[in-house]
Amino acid sequence: MARPPRVGTPELTRRGWTLAGGAAGLLVGSRLLGSDALAALALTAGALLGFGFLWATRQRSTLTLERSSHAVRVNVGGDGRIVLRGRTTDASPWLNITESVDSGRRAARFALVPLAAGTEVEAGYRIPTNRRGRRIVGPTFITATDPFGLVRRNWAVGGTTEVIVRPRVHSILPPRRGGGGEPSERATGPRLPVVEALGDFLALRPYEPGDDPRRVHWPSSARHGDLLVRVDEAPAPGRAVILLDTRGTVYDDASFEAAIEAAASVASSLHRSHQPVEVVTTAGETFRRPGASALDLILDRLAVVEREPADHLGIVTAALRNRLGLGGVVVVTGAPDTAIVDAAAALGARRVVTIVATRPSSTPTGSIPVVDGSARPFVDAWNTTRQTHTRWHPANFRSRSHSLR
Repeated sequence: MARPPRVGTPELTRRGWTLAGGAAGLLVGSRLLGSDALAALALTAGALLGFGFLWATRQRSTLTLERSSHAVRVNVGGDGRIVLRGRTTDASPWLNITESVDSGRRAARFALVPLAAGTEVEAGYRIPTNRRGRRIVGPTFITATDPFGLVRRNWAVGGTTEVIVRPRVHSILPPRRGGGGEPSERATGPRLPVVEALGDFLALRPYEPGDDPRRVHWPSSARHGDLLVRVDEAPAPGRAVILLDTRGTVYDDASFEAAIEAAASVASSLHRSHQPVEVVTTAGETFRRPGASALDLILDRLAVVEREPADHLGIVTAALRNRLGLGGVVVVTGAPDTAIVDAAAALGARRVVTIVATRPSSTPTGSIPVVDGSARPFVDAWNTTRQTHTRWHPANFRSRSHSLR
């Protein structure tokens, strides 16, 4: 990380330090050799340095700048553009403008020619969006250097701006709706179909893995030759939960980033289909906010989440299993191990559960659908699995029915 420049006080540039060292050497040489010519050169160098300090001391900031961001929230690979706009308050000398980027790890630099008072200036640059995270942009430093380039003076203008680079979001099919549990008597919202006996009869639909067998409408199923489930009307579906595995033992760097993208994509698809959603990590963190800004909070938190040594998977699973009003669950992990598969099975007792894996694993998952994002692109793997598991299959039904007893 680069050292921030000293503000307000004149200081030597690299060229100035070189000249100062040369002047000192000439002065020592003139004393040792008794050479007046060397002494004159040393005095000339000292005079140039003195002129530089006097010039820099008399300078004042002659430029005002304001920073505007094309987008304070941008996805990985997006256009993160910063624009600096300002105006000279007086005739300005040659100026160098340095904008600190990513907390000083990078910098954007511009040179400004001498301008008359009242001249508008504008400069822009792009911040790196190749990885997710929080980028701190600013402050901006204006540097004036004497005509010989020996002494400079810096001014800091403006504050800092936070730019959040969110994970990449893929367009995928939304997960299937799960049962909602008992809603509040005062719950409001669109009248949406759910599979629990919560209201008046609405319609019949084909059975899907994870549906409560008690909701099967046997007379209609016998007539049609396929299992049909009674759908009732209720104020709203249950809240969908994305269980994000943040244990470092199941990931490498690439698979963890893929898991973050998968969680962000599932959350976005749920939001588009007007399903309430939250993200819960195995470290015990919960990303949730009511209302239209719920997705913004989730994506902002996913932008900075990291692998955690803390493992509270058992506590998190127990809390989710006992929660009322919980709908479908999507478990996002690296290489599925026994612990995460057992957690998914426990949550799937009455809910639709899907596992998203970003690393290959030999751990059996039983009848729980697995989206294998390690073998092919996540979008293709998700959409294929989502379409494959939308219809009833006898093996799935027997397995799920057995787990309910």
